[in-house]
Amino acid sequence: METEFTSNPTQEKEIDVVLHEIRKELENAHKGLLHLQDKLGDSMARAALGEDNHTQIARIKRRIGEIEETIQQAPLVIRGLKRLKTDNRS
Repeated sequence: METEFTSNPTQEKEIDVVLHEIRKELENAHKGLLHLQDKLGDSMARAALGEDNHTQIARIKRRIGEIEETIQQAPLVIRGLKRLKTDNRS
């Protein structure tokens, strides 16, 4: 199912801005994911030694899930925006 969308130069610039923001968010998500995975490993090791609480582990896992969802959805949004931009040029 295709959505009809007519754009003008202003809308194309808006698409470019959104594309840039999404790419930057995706880059930050990858960096954040690595950091949180390290933090989760540390917290789980401390929990195994009885030094950490499981609430923090659950919080980190939840945040990792949110970041992974962002990483999965970003390419779909980027493809859709590119398609809108190119479809309207023809």
